[in-house]
Order: sequence, then structure tokens, then C-alpha cells
Amino acid sequence: MLMKCIFCSFADANSGGNTYLYEFQHDFSFLHYVDWVNASHIDDLYSVLGEVFMKPLRDLLNLGDFDDIDRKVRDDSQKYFANFAYTG
Repeated sequence: MLMKCIFCSFADANSGGNTYLYEFQHDFSFLHYVDWVNASHIDDLYSVLGEVFMKPLRDLLNLGDFDDIDRKVRDDSQKYFANFAYTG
């Protein structure tokens, strides 16, 4: 179940335009959570920013590299965000 947060409701009511909400649930191969967790609050940044920008953080936390599925999710996410930025 996806519930709209209070902040999103406030943004909808006061922005004068549309606000958008998305849910990210990819379980990256190099991140290890308990079984019931697919992704945490920062995990979408790995896809949006890509391997290059997130490598220092992965190195600091001693995480592995992207696998082929992670790269596919990264590519798709970057296309979605670029399309949204371009078209609104």
C-alpha cells in the first residue's frame, strides 16, 4: 500500500501545479538488507546519479560493484528522470 505523506498533500494544495510521487524498490546486488526491505531512502540515488558519482560512497562503505541488472535499472531510471526533466 502506498500512502501519500503529509508533505505531498501540502505540496499539492499549495503549489498551484502538479506534484509527483514515485516509489523505488530495486534491491541492488551490493546492498544487503533484511528480507522485508527492498530499498532504503537513499537507494534511488545509485540509479539516478549512476556508478561514477556514487563510487566514493560505495568505496567508503566497502560495497561491491553494479551487476548487469543494477545497470539496467540505472539506465532505465536515468531515462525516466531525464524524460521528466525534459517534459515536466
